[in-house]
Parts: sequence; C-alpha cells; structure tokens
Amino acid sequence: MAIIFFILGLLFYKSKEKASNFLTGYNQKGDEEPKKIKHRIGCTLAWIVWIGLFIWHMFDRVKRENTKMQ
Repeated sequence: MAIIFFILGLLFYKSKEKASNFLTGYNQKGDEEPKKIKHRIGCTLAWIVWIGLFIWHMFDRVKRENTKMQ
C-alpha cells in the first residue's frame, strides 16, 4: 500500500502540477502565478509531512514487532 501511494505521489510530482491542476479544476488560465507559488510550497510541505509520517510509522512498526517477539 505504501509503495502504491509513493508511486502515485511521484507521478503527481513529475507531472509538473498538471495532474493536481486537473483534479482541482485549476485548468482555467488567468492570473495564476501567485497560485503556482503557493501550490508549489503546499506540495513541498505535503511531501515533507508524508515522508516524516512514513518514517515515524516504520520506526513504530519495528518497535512493536520487537516487543511481540520477546
């Protein structure tokens, strides 16, 4: 499951905001430069949070498996 989410995240990142713009309805052109900057910051922040939670989950899982074996 984690691999699927990771691959989907990479595909969204590699699409250069085209996939997220399509999903959110930002395909109307106009005064989009401020939106792109905010969107890029939001995507970067989301990736950082996702990676942090993933690492936290892995440490928690290893700790639980080690306590079950003892």
